[in-house]
Amino acid sequence: MDIITQRAVATAPLHLKGIDGNLLYELGANGQPDLDKPVRIHFYSPGSKQQAAAETRATQRALARLEANDGKPNPATPEVRRLEAAEDLAAVTHHFENLTYSAAGDAQGVDLYQAMYADPDLGFIANQSAAFLSKWGNFKPGSATS
Repeated sequence: MDIITQRAVATAPLHLKGIDGNLLYELGANGQPDLDKPVRIHFYSPGSKQQAAAETRATQRALARLEANDGKPNPATPEVRRLEAAEDLAAVTHHFENLTYSAAGDAQGVDLYQAMYADPDLGFIANQSAAFLSKWGNFKPGSATS
């Protein structure tokens, strides 16, 4: 077997679940879910340069906290952890599909992604995203579902 056939794809979609655990779809003109329009977030794979950069930033933040506290553990506050996680998730987000976040105003790209992930009332999205990213199998070649 040529192991190269097992390489992760560059990006993969996460089909989001709502707070109730049900898969989300864009609503049609009739107000009913359009099953042809899943609400998804596309992420860069765990082996991507975007993921590597996010991991490097996280390590640098941890080391900076240690240094600022004379080498003693100095955990971030829950608010800071949430904002750092939002920054990391935004950095590895390729794009949103059938998903808008009006609270971000005219923000686009990374700024839009970070604003949504940082929203504490949408924390279930950040949780789903982190869990999705932790599984290499979600980036299996030929896989188009999550």
